[in-house]
Amino acid sequence: MKLSVVLITHNEEANIKECLDSVAWADEIVLVDSGSVDRTLEFARPFSPRIFENPFKDFASQKNFGLDHASGDWIFSLDADEWVPEALACEIQELVKISKPDSVYAVRRLNSFFGKRLRFSGTQGDYPIRLFPSGKVRFQQPVHEQVATALPVRRLKNVLIHKSTRDIDHYKQKLDQYIPFEVNLLSAKKRKVSRFDLLLRPTAKFFLLYLLKGGLLDGVAGLKFSMLSAYYDFLKYRRFLQLDGR
Repeated sequence: MKLSVVLITHNEEANIKECLDSVAWADEIVLVDSGSVDRTLEFARPFSPRIFENPFKDFASQKNFGLDHASGDWIFSLDADEWVPEALACEIQELVKISKPDSVYAVRRLNSFFGKRLRFSGTQGDYPIRLFPSGKVRFQQPVHEQVATALPVRRLKNVLIHKSTRDIDHYKQKLDQYIPFEVNLLSAKKRKVSRFDLLLRPTAKFFLLYLLKGGLLDGVAGLKFSMLSAYYDFLKYRRFLQLDGR
């Protein structure tokens, strides 16, 4: 059985070499880039001849473009700010050899935020679906994309490493990229949002992550993560209200 690793990139020179080096064992690496102006493609070319440039519409569409250009029997979907430790690599390779294409596999992500590992803060339940038979999965939702599949979900034993956010400037870049999609998604779902939500929802998010999900156990990193996640919600709903003319 052949395994394709599929990932999308845009200005990922800080991460791409470590990411691709961690999956250099794969039968094929398919990389879809949306106009990087840094050294992303220069660093990526030694790892794969299967590099495509595609205008960015949204995250799900870009990932589906990558799936459509993969030739493997199995697909491992990877983000450019992630890397695969040796134990997970061995597990994936063994599974692809012996397993029937009748399930998809979720993997636990270990997340770092501003360079600090988060053990709690809501991240302890982070199990995205990443390994699946070709043709059995499509990504949906323009931002924070999710997997749509009819197959049962199983879990891998080993972990995936995720370098989520480097610093405050990187976080601001993510806000600029994600929030417009979030606002459009709220609009498409015809969500009813009031000014009361500007106070209630961010406050609830902070207490959920910091207290109920154990963010305080992550120290300063947990506090920052909880506060900035609350700010993310505030900004999302504020811009939605502005778009709605309120």
